[in-house]
Amino acid sequence: MEKAVALSGVVPEVDAQAARLLAALREVNPNLKALTRYQTTREFKEDGFKFAREQHAILVPRVEAVAKAMDAYGTALFEREIARDERRLVALPDDAPARRLLATSLTLRRAVRQFEALRPKSDVAPFLAALGEVSNANRQLGTTFDGMSPKANSSCTGYTDTVASMIGHGRDVARDIRATGDPSQSAQRFNETYNRSVRDLESCQKNESRVRPS
Repeated sequence: MEKAVALSGVVPEVDAQAARLLAALREVNPNLKALTRYQTTREFKEDGFKFAREQHAILVPRVEAVAKAMDAYGTALFEREIARDERRLVALPDDAPARRLLATSLTLRRAVRQFEALRPKSDVAPFLAALGEVSNANRQLGTTFDGMSPKANSSCTGYTDTVASMIGHGRDVARDIRATGDPSQSAQRFNETYNRSVRDLESCQKNESRVRPS
């Protein structure tokens, strides 16, 4: 974060949140270092946890400040990237595979943001609606890949398969929230599949750019 903030140039949508996050991290860092040493050296055995109790009142609000700053920074970064890719989408031909690929990626990232906002008793309807949009975009992408000549790289068809699997895990998350309020296992699978989809997307874009350079 320090290296990023020190870079030349201005990113108005993100700079203020980045500076806020860096300040919060710098504020909490000395406490974390002191507590790490305290734990590593087992000093709590010598003072009966006196230092830990003293630090607790200081550490908790500082960690909460970091969490809020990190969330605000992530939101600013996400909104900037979405706006950038929406501009790119408009510039692409309607029938271009790259447009279908980007459209699917956009709807997927919006669904992930809905997922990140879920809590044990959340209304899952907005998340399910977002998954429905992903499903439609992914179906259109699969149709586009099927009609391409030469055929799309296997990493591209693998991307559509991974996205389909992610939709299924997302619906499991919604089911678990409604049924028990504990979506921990399905949420883990959703996250893991999303990470795999990011790798598949990168491979698809790289391989397709070699076969069909713009």
